[in-house]
Amino acid sequence: MNAYFVNLTCGLEYLKGLDRYINYIRIQSTWLEKGLLEQVLIDLDHNLLMHLAIGDSCMILDMTSRYHGRRPSRSIWQGVEWIKYVLNRIWFDREIKCLYGQHVHFKTAYSKLQKRTKTKFKYYRKFLRVEELDLNCFCGETKNDSNDEYYKELVEEWIKRR
Repeated sequence: MNAYFVNLTCGLEYLKGLDRYINYIRIQSTWLEKGLLEQVLIDLDHNLLMHLAIGDSCMILDMTSRYHGRRPSRSIWQGVEWIKYVLNRIWFDREIKCLYGQHVHFKTAYSKLQKRTKTKFKYYRKFLRVEELDLNCFCGETKNDSNDEYYKELVEEWIKRR
């Protein structure tokens, strides 16, 4: 099964092409910029974790105003990579190579995680039906970053269509 996760807020632009079977996630780039990696994990959606554990193919959709054809949103290039790193360590007891040279940074952050944060992820090991994650991302460019009214209208249009 495919599970789509729209990253709030800019990812809402994907609502135009998706049906009603979508999930929402919020990987805050502000937390990543401030180095609050544990907070990203604490706030991580349980639906995503369960979908991944049972072997569903999960796609996180996001947009960024800083794409310029090179790098996806910070939520993707740092946030999702961090999530993959932690899940591989906790679920499969292995370290993975990280994009954009973040391995040492992630290794240090992982060693400082609180027990309760790790426990959240350990819970899903009993449901594991896979030996590797099927977590992918798609990121496009937006010119509507910080335009709350635009995103509100997108949600209203999507509600009417479903």
